[in-house]
Amino acid sequence: MKRFRGFTLIELVIVIVILGILAAVAMPKFVSLTHDAHNSRAKSAFAAFTSGVNLYHACWLANGAQGFTKQLACFPQAAVFSTDTGFPLGADDKSNPDSSTQSKNGTWLEGDFCRSVWQGLLADDYHLQPHVDSQAVKKNTDIIYWYTGNDLTANPYCYFTYVSENHDKTAKNLKLRYYPYTGKTEMVKETTGSSQ
Repeated sequence: MKRFRGFTLIELVIVIVILGILAAVAMPKFVSLTHDAHNSRAKSAFAAFTSGVNLYHACWLANGAQGFTKQLACFPQAAVFSTDTGFPLGADDKSNPDSSTQSKNGTWLEGDFCRSVWQGLLADDYHLQPHVDSQAVKKNTDIIYWYTGNDLTANPYCYFTYVSENHDKTAKNLKLRYYPYTGKTEMVKETTGSSQ
């Protein structure tokens, strides 16, 4: 009968060292995958928004619209007014009988317009929160939004910062800037910090 020998101490140490090296090499790749997934989800949402802006403007052009438009026939589900240049601006307060007063017939930007543009163009489950300096980002918030000015001819923009997995205001997150007067969108990576 042959007697089986166990592993020697040296063999066990070598195996543990090899496993440690593999773990040290593989761990950063798994951590990076989480960051990559966060960025991919943000880029996907921002690309969908940009496509929505382009579709809205194409609809505005195809209908022969000129100037401020309250409702586009090819965008019946979206309660989104246009700028006077035909890009989506947002929805005015429905409780206001003259609902074009806030947007001044498509020439004025308000903070809540940014939210209504996002929700009007996209049928998604993202939770939005206005970006207020003194307010902490809520746990279930995916995107914080706000705006940089009012008069559209001065080229203010709405911004949407994707914070779903990282609510720290000092962290660098992807941010989409949307310029309603020109329809331009641009993605940047900035700290959430204070509202701009």
